[in-house]
Amino acid sequence: MQDFIITQKNNIWWGMFPRLTQAGFGNACSCRLHGESDMVPGTLNLALHVGDEVELVLQNRRLFAQALGLDASKFTTCEQVHGSNVAVVDEALVGAGVTALADTIKDTDALVTNLVNVPLLLFFADCVPLLFADERQGVCAVAHAGWRGTVA
Repeated sequence: MQDFIITQKNNIWWGMFPRLTQAGFGNACSCRLHGESDMVPGTLNLALHVGDEVELVLQNRRLFAQALGLDASKFTTCEQVHGSNVAVVDEALVGAGVTALADTIKDTDALVTNLVNVPLLLFFADCVPLLFADERQGVCAVAHAGWRGTVA
C-alpha cells in the first residue's frame, strides 16, 4: 500500500493517507490547483487570514467540501499562533471560523475531536501538519507544527 496518495474529484486535487482512511478517519491535504482565488489566480486558497477575497475563499471551501463529500458548514478552524494550545472540538465549536476569521478558535494550534464528520481545517505554508488518530477511542486530531516550536 502506498503511504500517501494524490487524488482528485471535479478537478479538485488532494493528498490522503490510506491507512488513516482504513482506520475510519477521513483525511485530505488540499492542493493549490483549480480554485477561485485572486491572490494567486486560479488557486484553491482555503485560508481567510492571508488577505484573499473572503467570498472566493468561501467558494474554495465549498468546492473542497463538495469534492470530499463533506458539509462545508462544519469546517472547524483555529487561529494558529505558533503556540502549544490545543482545543477539544465539541458540538459547540463545530463550524468555528467557517465563514469569518473573527469566529475562529483563538490562540490555538491543534484541534482534537471524537465527533464524526466534523472536518478539522488547519493551514500550512512552511510549517508541518501533524495528523493523529486513535482508532480505539474514535478520536482524531490535527496540529500545526511551526518552525518556532523547533527553536531551542
